[in-house]
Amino acid sequence: MNRATPVSLRSSLEAAHTFANAGIDFVCVPVLSESDRIDLVNQAAARFEQLIQNAEKNGGRPMSQSREQFEARYPVPAGVRWSEETSRYALVDIKTARHTGSTIAGYEAYVHSWGVWKASRQAVVVHLPPALRGLIDADDVRDEIEAVGLSCEVTP
Repeated sequence: MNRATPVSLRSSLEAAHTFANAGIDFVCVPVLSESDRIDLVNQAAARFEQLIQNAEKNGGRPMSQSREQFEARYPVPAGVRWSEETSRYALVDIKTARHTGSTIAGYEAYVHSWGVWKASRQAVVVHLPPALRGLIDADDVRDEIEAVGLSCEVTP
């Protein structure tokens, strides 16, 4: 095993810092050789692809992880559905809503809660350092970060 170059170490530290700031769990693994580094980078790329595929739901259209987390925390009221056309929640069955005790005011509160949820996440901006470009596809990372509702900027 050879000592890593300062540039390689800096790139690895910046990548780890970016993952930590974005809340992405990761494991530090020593690189044994250049071919091992290539294998590890390929594994990382495959894992990011898997994350993207796991996020694809809702009739083949991706459901944002932010909305998925919101709905896990605040279940969608009866009679309410997500509208792909308007990109918002819609009251689609007033009879079901009334039968389960939901009200128009409850629907409006749910829509308001979704707005607050999105605004709280949009206030966070993750900056991707240029060092990530040699390790992974920065566009894929940006897409994953934005899928959880956070803003992302790729530093030139």
